[in-house]
Amino acid sequence: MNKTRNTVLKGIFAICLLQIHILTTAQEPLRGEKPKIDTSYIQSYYGDLTLGLSIPRKYVDFSLNDIQNDQDLEYQPNSNISVGIKGAYKWLGLSVGFGLPHTSENIDRYGKTERLDIQLNAYLRKFVVDGYLQYYQGFYLNNMASYFDNFDQNEMNYYQRPDLTFANVGISARYIWNYNKFSYKAAYDFNEKQKKGSGSLVTGIFGFISGASADSLVVPAFVRDEFSDQALFSNVSSINLGISVGYIYTFVIAKHFFITAGVVPGLGLQAYSAFDTEENTVLSKGGLGISTTSRIALGYNKKRFYMAFTGVSGSSNLINKDITAINFGYGNVRFTVGYRFRLKDGKL
Repeated sequence: MNKTRNTVLKGIFAICLLQIHILTTAQEPLRGEKPKIDTSYIQSYYGDLTLGLSIPRKYVDFSLNDIQNDQDLEYQPNSNISVGIKGAYKWLGLSVGFGLPHTSENIDRYGKTERLDIQLNAYLRKFVVDGYLQYYQGFYLNNMASYFDNFDQNEMNYYQRPDLTFANVGISARYIWNYNKFSYKAAYDFNEKQKKGSGSLVTGIFGFISGASADSLVVPAFVRDEFSDQALFSNVSSINLGISVGYIYTFVIAKHFFITAGVVPGLGLQAYSAFDTEENTVLSKGGLGISTTSRIALGYNKKRFYMAFTGVSGSSNLINKDITAINFGYGNVRFTVGYRFRLKDGKL
């Protein structure tokens, strides 16, 4: 546990400095420059106050695949749904949410999760920036049916790991090449509208430090004999730095309906190490690694009223060919319904 936690903490400072540098150099609207767009493709509500009621849900997952023995473990936290407010005015977009409490029955079935989850998704004119600072403790084994034929997911309690923690800190910044005809804001901040279908090549950089740790081996005792020695670890930490290239497109249907979808895979340098409960190295590797960010949005966008379902997901895959594959996943989904208020001289 100490190795994972120390590795994550050492990376927070460097990545936060990178995040500050990107945000201070990327936000051209902060210097008073009005965004330049092709108005035949994008309708701007730059001066309107955009307010909406949102139902967001943040999530992480940690999975282990023993390729050699064809065995999988899928750990998830007991995530709760939140309600909140999402707003935007000019270049600034903010959201505030409050988590709904779990019932005692829910906690009995899935266990209790403690979390710190701060996610930044900034949609600028030429850049999109994603930042993550996450710490989760308390997971349950989601694929119980793979090991127990009579497992009833509606009635039985899941195998729980209150000692299992997950930490993730990182940032990605990407340049939008077709920024004057394609709008991220239309699908995610709602202070613009995509009038005609358009897309863009997206390129950028990313840096992530992630890890998982537990007081005992991650593989449960009841399936330990089915996993190879390289999968028997109690903590694992990784660092990923690289470049990304992808594409995103918005389809406009009947003027007001839209579907936005994009995938931005990244390739970079990756290093990770796994240790057993005695701090002995079980697995260590450095080389090329893959990190991927995906986005989707489906919604209805008129002059004043809008609603949408949106999702942002990321993953880092740690692959040791023919032995094990470890995946760290993270992201959020959100339903938002709202209204744009026209302001005059900063007032309603």
